[in-house]
Amino acid sequence: MANVEIFPPVPIKKIGNRIFFTDGHTRAYLAYVLGWQELPVIWDEDELDWEAYLFCVKTAEERDIWTVVDLAERILSGKDY
Repeated sequence: MANVEIFPPVPIKKIGNRIFFTDGHTRAYLAYVLGWQELPVIWDEDELDWEAYLFCVKTAEERDIWTVVDLAERILSGKDY
């Protein structure tokens, strides 16, 4: 199992009733694949365009992406990326 102490925390943000990753989706997916039950997170205090970010969150929800588990069938190959 990976060492959680060397795993950088994944930034999260809460807006309204939504809590979501603002970065680190690959790390979160890796933690899932490794069978982790918990993930180190940190509140994102950056000043970003949160309205635009919420548009991205809404788009993910419309595509039935609710958790990192939903990304399993959506991983691009290096060539496609």
